[in-house]
Amino acid sequence: MADLGASFGKPFDLQLAALRLRLANQVGTAAWDDLVKAQHDRAFVVAGAMKADLLADLAKAVEKSIAQGTTLEEFRRDFRALVERHGWHGWTGEGSARGEAWRTKVIYRTNMATSYAAGRWAQLLESGVPYIIYMRGNALEHRQEHLPWHGLVLPVGHPFWRTHATPNGWGCTCYLSGARSLDAARRRGGDPNKALPAGWDAIDPRTGAPVGIDKGWDYAPGASVAQELAGIVEKKAATLPPQIAKDFKDSMKSIVQAGVDPADQSPKTPAEAIARGKAVMARLRAQATDLAAAEQAGDLTGAAMALQDAVRAELRKVRPVGEAPIALVPGSRKQAKEVMQSVADVMPSDWVRAANAIPLKVYVSETKRGGYLPGNPPQITTSESSTAVHEYLHHLQAVCPDLDLLFQDLHRKRTKGEPLVQIRRGEWARKDHYYNAYQGREYAFAKPNPALEMLTMALQPVLGSDIKSVRMLRDLMKVDPEMLEMALGVLFYWKV
Repeated sequence: MADLGASFGKPFDLQLAALRLRLANQVGTAAWDDLVKAQHDRAFVVAGAMKADLLADLAKAVEKSIAQGTTLEEFRRDFRALVERHGWHGWTGEGSARGEAWRTKVIYRTNMATSYAAGRWAQLLESGVPYIIYMRGNALEHRQEHLPWHGLVLPVGHPFWRTHATPNGWGCTCYLSGARSLDAARRRGGDPNKALPAGWDAIDPRTGAPVGIDKGWDYAPGASVAQELAGIVEKKAATLPPQIAKDFKDSMKSIVQAGVDPADQSPKTPAEAIARGKAVMARLRAQATDLAAAEQAGDLTGAAMALQDAVRAELRKVRPVGEAPIALVPGSRKQAKEVMQSVADVMPSDWVRAANAIPLKVYVSETKRGGYLPGNPPQITTSESSTAVHEYLHHLQAVCPDLDLLFQDLHRKRTKGEPLVQIRRGEWARKDHYYNAYQGREYAFAKPNPALEMLTMALQPVLGSDIKSVRMLRDLMKVDPEMLEMALGVLFYWKV
């Protein structure tokens, strides 16, 4: 069985802030529903734990599991030790291995899910998106009552979210995504034309909650403290000029303790990025059944398509994506705006905001070869395809040299001692065992970091959605899995 912690990736700052507000108010209860709904936003509850010292240790064990990303098994070891140390008896599940496994899974999973939801809700409010999308999770079996809500697109202030914001019960993996327009919502899998099911707010007399929602879960986790969380963080660093953003990130240490979660920091070396990408890939294989099935059947094209879908869904759980439009020069044509919006929809929002420091001029052509030309303003020539992603990544590497340097370092390590060879007229590369020799192309004008296609050719297959990118990803998966892991490591964890 997949590690439950992997379902949520590494915690983000607002998730940890939400958790710590909750842990600050430790309340002993005899039963889990002694506190209801939004009261849980501030109160850490393990039903039956009445002793303050026991409750405090349980809270620490939960925080450790979330902040440090430890596994369910490690949480279970901590749980057994503190139960024995405090002599806690009479808890539901005591006395059998199955009962203990159930109880620890409930504590671990529920706190992971609700702290994520609280932080995500604050994140959505802070971003200012006008629409929220309800998305089903990646569970093997979906609750039939939740399926009619999948793809719903509603204004952020709609009363539906007061009761149906995710999660909606024990083990529910549904999640929310934000959109700045109805077109953006469609691109993210939402259906703005989908109507709320009749009787969506009808109360189930057995639970006292709307039909399809477990007892006590008919509230938006974190909504009662969302403004407080947003106040803790105030303005996201990505919205600030670089020098101010750096100072702001330093000040964040009072909220997200430095060194508590190394994986929440940007990878600093290619090896670190690859290691994190390997973990992401393992998580995706465990969760995306269509990906695993296609790989087992030897259907690499089907596996590539499934992987693109899985990456998009999982990435939005880990960091804000598609919440910032790409800045273009005044007077840009409608077609250019639409093409670049499709690029923004799949990009980490902090990457886009950083690149927006220099607006782009974009030409859309189905006949000219794609290209990126530095200048004032920088210019992109592209077709309506994943080429737009590729050329935008060139702009990003120009604005974020630290990100590009990770790929340059990997190229130097992998091609040390290898000669340049001509791959096309006027194009020279160190081919290594890249899935496409073009990835090793070097530009003489860009020395000492001349391998400008390393980043673009690694991320285009993952972020694209056309048949060209699918074929590229198929070859990448087959020929160079290390490069795929590198791409996933930076995509999920590198931050401006």
